[in-house]
Amino acid sequence: MGRFASCFPRRETRLTCRNMVSGLLMVKESANCWSLAEAIGHSGPHVLQHFSSRARFDTEVIRRSVAAWTVEQLGEREVMLVVDETGDEKSSLDAVGAARQYAGALGGIGCARSRYTSPT
Repeated sequence: MGRFASCFPRRETRLTCRNMVSGLLMVKESANCWSLAEAIGHSGPHVLQHFSSRARFDTEVIRRSVAAWTVEQLGEREVMLVVDETGDEKSSLDAVGAARQYAGALGGIGCARSRYTSPT
């Protein structure tokens, strides 16, 4: 994590990132903020939710650093790295948590049209 420290302007954000990565490595099933918080000993998901949605950090620097680290780890070995960003499009706009979001299967941000029409 020392390699990525400069990406985070605040110490708390660096620590939360480290905890979140640790949680991701511990959780075997699909992870969400609740399961990650439980895995790392937090009483609830609030710190991780803040980190994911509102904390400030340089995502481009992180992306480049992770890519460089990955290349270093693979080295000269004959290996293949497969990145799978598949995901399903949300089915409606009127459901809780159905905001527009990135889905790999769509190749971008998308959300299905809602069947709900607001009265005018």
